[in-house]
Amino acid sequence: MAVCCLLIGKRPIYKQERIGQRGKVFLIYKLRTMCLDAEKKGPQLSSEDDPRITRIGRFLRCYRLDEVTQFYNVLKGDMSLIGPRPERWFYFRQIVQEKPLVYLLCNVRPGISSMGVVKYGYASNLSMMLNRIEYEMLYFKKMSLWTDLKVIAGTIVTIFKGRGV
Repeated sequence: MAVCCLLIGKRPIYKQERIGQRGKVFLIYKLRTMCLDAEKKGPQLSSEDDPRITRIGRFLRCYRLDEVTQFYNVLKGDMSLIGPRPERWFYFRQIVQEKPLVYLLCNVRPGISSMGVVKYGYASNLSMMLNRIEYEMLYFKKMSLWTDLKVIAGTIVTIFKGRGV
């Protein structure tokens, strides 16, 4: 992580508000993969060819190294290793308007990795987020040790194949 921080340069770690268990807002910690003023126009989703992503940021995302700092969130109790990905309030409100049952995901602790991230990947627009959330809802319905082990296996494959983007 120290090497990643040195390669990133200025302000390598940033924090962002996310919705957690019981709807509580918490700060998620991530390695910066975008230019410093990436959201000067407000919250924006990124896409695979997003010009705001730095060269080192593209590599970090590919191998999901930008998520390593979230182990701090696990230690704090805000997150677990596996669970639905926590969304930003800005997008959570939009998702709930389309799929009100998404509030059920607030009953569990969000995770660093999730079925939605493994099966669907990053989402670059609201429609994609709604598709990915279906996997998060499926995870919620089928939560078990076996399901968590399958998500962990999928996460490992994603990391080693460099399919993080």
